[in-house]
Amino acid sequence: MKSQKKEERQKYIWKRIAIAVTAVFALLLIVGVMKAFYIKSSLIKPTQVQMDYATKIAAGRLQSSGANTSTFQIHVGERMHKVHDKFNDNKMDNKKSARTIIQVSFYNNSVSHTYLIDVNSGEIILHTETDLYGALASYKTYNHRNSDDSFHPRMEYPGFFG
Repeated sequence: MKSQKKEERQKYIWKRIAIAVTAVFALLLIVGVMKAFYIKSSLIKPTQVQMDYATKIAAGRLQSSGANTSTFQIHVGERMHKVHDKFNDNKMDNKKSARTIIQVSFYNNSVSHTYLIDVNSGEIILHTETDLYGALASYKTYNHRNSDDSFHPRMEYPGFFG
């Protein structure tokens, strides 16, 4: 009799655990679906005017450093990142402090220059220069995929995964 009651109690406990796990799974599924449909990405598609403006600013900076821009290929990011100043408590000034950042890359067989440019103010936020040496320079190609999530140009390295 005791063993039968014990078995019934264990079944009851396992049923409660199964119901709780199912409820948690359903809740996670609902939250995931809500995030997928209601939360917008901070990446937006730039207009041609914004892309041209960013390219002009980056090319001017590259030329001022003494480089010949005609020896470089140019890639402008297909998405812009909109950044708000989180430290500004004034809601009226928050629209003024928003930055729209676009990436412009200049590259050839030996060097790559990447600029992050605030399209709203024309300010160059970041400039990186990367020298390419040896086998990497000879295999240097950018893979410009047309996917919407591609923000940075991807470099194909020789010998990895095939």
